[in-house]
Amino acid sequence: MLFTIVVCRMPLVFGSVFHVATTGNNLNSGIESAPWRTLTNAAKNVLPGDTVIVHSGTYNEFLVPTISGKSDSYITFRAANGKHPIIDGTGLPVNGLTGLVNLTDIRFFRIEGFRIRSLTTSKPNGVPVGILVRGRSEGIEIILNEIDNITSTVTVDKDLMGRDAHGIAVYGDKLTPIQNVVIRNNELRNLVLGSSEALVVNGNVSDFRIIGNHIHDCDNIGIDAIGFEGISNSSTQDQARNGLIAGNVVWNISSKTNPAYAGEPTAAGIYVDGGREIIVEGNDVYSCDIGIEIASEHKNKSTSNVFVRSNIIRNNLLGGLFVGGYDDNQTGDVLNCSVTHNTFYNNDTDSYGDEYGQIYVQYRVKKTTFYNNILFQNLKKENGYNTFIIHWNDSGMDNIYDYNIFYGPDTPLWVMDGVTLEVFEDYSYLKSTGENELWGDPNFKSPANSDFTPSIKSFAIDAAFTYKRSNEELDYYRKQRIIGVSPDCGAIEVGVQSIKIPRLIVTQKKGKITLLSHLKTGTIYSLETSINLLKWTTIPGQDSLMFLENSFIYETEKLSAENNFFRISVY
Repeated sequence: MLFTIVVCRMPLVFGSVFHVATTGNNLNSGIESAPWRTLTNAAKNVLPGDTVIVHSGTYNEFLVPTISGKSDSYITFRAANGKHPIIDGTGLPVNGLTGLVNLTDIRFFRIEGFRIRSLTTSKPNGVPVGILVRGRSEGIEIILNEIDNITSTVTVDKDLMGRDAHGIAVYGDKLTPIQNVVIRNNELRNLVLGSSEALVVNGNVSDFRIIGNHIHDCDNIGIDAIGFEGISNSSTQDQARNGLIAGNVVWNISSKTNPAYAGEPTAAGIYVDGGREIIVEGNDVYSCDIGIEIASEHKNKSTSNVFVRSNIIRNNLLGGLFVGGYDDNQTGDVLNCSVTHNTFYNNDTDSYGDEYGQIYVQYRVKKTTFYNNILFQNLKKENGYNTFIIHWNDSGMDNIYDYNIFYGPDTPLWVMDGVTLEVFEDYSYLKSTGENELWGDPNFKSPANSDFTPSIKSFAIDAAFTYKRSNEELDYYRKQRIIGVSPDCGAIEVGVQSIKIPRLIVTQKKGKITLLSHLKTGTIYSLETSINLLKWTTIPGQDSLMFLENSFIYETEKLSAENNFFRISVY
């Protein structure tokens, strides 16, 4: 007997809505009261603009769409309101690169609100992936999903190769780039990755946004944008590019238990390896082997025009930021990048081994700027150093360091072009450092509670350099970058818009020092002095401050302009 199922489609502007439930039947019409049973059946019966609502339960199947949406009418697979359906890979076969959700040559498709889990393999050449995007795909949105327990347990070979897995992978493997991919507000956790990464865009991928994801407890790199691995058929387009990696929280990323690295801790929270034109902004990266790494693993190839800005990089094992090729002659270079407005806090937590500090500059870093950062370390290490910037070799060129703030209570350590420096003044006189490097405690509000906002009296406020893009940038909390006279150093703009830090003019003549400033009448202020920029003391004697219209003059013969620093704080 032949059954013919006719699905009547209403001419809705936004397409039809269908339902899938574990209590359903694929012979149903797919409406809410008569849902389908499987994701596979739903994928075969949708058209552009349609939405598939998936209800609670476990769906032990691959989701492999074959029908694409259109730019103005996406196909959407979405969890029912308040539900969290599970796409479970338990027992499913993994042959080669295998996505539990496989989007190959799919355009304008959205997947939202699922838990995607438990695709595993122990077979050589099997690569399990939670969500895989490849081919001529475009306009893919991956939103609010949980991806966990994607695992490869393959025994590595003598070269430590053979074990690979991904949580989310976007592989640009065609001449046509994969474009307009949004990966937003997902959680990736408990992934056993081998040589691969939790979330990767690799090859011919352009215009991607990786935003607001939480990635943690994985045994290799958290987020990676890769080029030059031969993924694309086009050698000139084999680079992830024109991307944004922003607002992600990445923690507990370590290869210490990973046999693909023989237990060596080398995993970065965020890595750009061979990518170009990428912004890494407003991320919080902590308790990883390496916080953020910008490098090129392929000889004679460049990672270029990467902007690392407004990130909080803290408590990472080896160091905060690694820049450059890791090998003296077998890797590529880093070119025309910038590292600005980041807060580095207590990185290089390893008590033993080499010093990598807050910023580790490796081989062949060229034309890269390091501006407006705060580098802070107050760890008690066996060697007694607070380690800031380490650059053991002299292979780079035309790099500039300026307007950065450093602080640590123990002996500071910089290694610049192979020269070891333990005094801030020696570091600040280097040719590669500008005249505006500062030493002093930035007075974070509550580091113990992960609040790295400078206090209102911090001299990080309005201390940064204003460059061409400053007005276009946002701080860590997505506030405008300039609130006040100038931007603040570090990731967080304090944003005291009503207060403008006045200019303080200091002159000395015949033993008398004169301080002139301009204040709005009624401003609450204090005048302070220091001999070392570490401890500031309020100058007593408010009766010596004489208002002249909206100005004041302070005069004294007890202090010296040569031996004292001065500042004015307004409230």
